[in-house]
Amino acid sequence: MYFAITIAAGESSDWININQGFSQGMRTGGYLLQWSGGGYNVDGEVWGAAGLDPDDTAPLSY
Repeated sequence: MYFAITIAAGESSDWININQGFSQGMRTGGYLLQWSGGGYNVDGEVWGAAGLDPDDTAPLSY
């Protein structure tokens, strides 16, 4: 497990690995995202990007 995070209902979270303790980034490969709503329906969206250098990353925009 890389990390676990709690996001309140109606809120969102932007997770950028180099800013969250993974200064060398994350290894390539497949990852499983598991969401739990504590008995409630979960409605979510995931977006991802990869780059060879932290300067390759772009600011998040909506």
